[in-house]
Amino acid sequence: MTALSAKNKLEFVDGGTAEPLKTDRTYGAWKRSNNMEAASIRQGNLLVTEYFTKLRIIWDELENFRLYPTCTCSSRCTCIALKTVAQRKREDRTIQFLRGLNEQFGNVRSHVLLMDPLPEISRIFSYVAQQERQLGNSLINVNNIEMKPSLVNAAKLVCNYCGRTGHTESVYYKKHGMPSGSNERNKKNSFRNNKICTYCGKTGHTIEVCYKKHGFPPGFKFSNSRSSANSLVTGDEAITNDQTQEIEPKEIRFSPEQYKALLALI
Repeated sequence: MTALSAKNKLEFVDGGTAEPLKTDRTYGAWKRSNNMEAASIRQGNLLVTEYFTKLRIIWDELENFRLYPTCTCSSRCTCIALKTVAQRKREDRTIQFLRGLNEQFGNVRSHVLLMDPLPEISRIFSYVAQQERQLGNSLINVNNIEMKPSLVNAAKLVCNYCGRTGHTESVYYKKHGMPSGSNERNKKNSFRNNKICTYCGKTGHTIEVCYKKHGFPPGFKFSNSRSSANSLVTGDEAITNDQTQEIEPKEIRFSPEQYKALLALI
């Protein structure tokens, strides 16, 4: 009663505000106020079960205060007026339930409305609930989804230098170098690549530690046999092409282990 009074609907229920005649100018406003609460219900963020339960509560409240008329005929009634009224009321509730569903159930709504006659509201509810379970995680509520602007903008970026997406030429590290905020490994590699040996012309070291000038240290592991063959050779001039690099021998150096092996043979 308190809830009805707060919504200014108590008089519609207890008869304080009598239903005006259909020819009365206020009949439209009276009917609108009486049906406003039920007609304004939409599923929104509710599950189908929660939405249907909410509608059921309001329908039951209206049913308690607006009972069906009973037949007072002395003999058995043969007209179908009361059955027609009840059937139309069920159809109105069915349409109200379907219209309040979210757009994800648009196909279900269209399919049910094409049925003749319309099925019972309980069967329609079971059908819609089954569709909701089948959709599962793919059921998307558009009101709760926001596309991140950063993802959208990143997809639109195209680098004119490498032709790839996700960045632009102005920040492409292969053209401008690694950024200052890169990890320690990148910093070490960048620092090492900045060194240039004036003896052999290669990067990554200086002339002070060039193996080709000062000799390879004991136990040095070579990647291939050609490097091993050249490990004991240094030279002043080198002829370099795209495939090989040959060094003219100048001086032979032996490691301490090799000296010991030669002394043992004498």
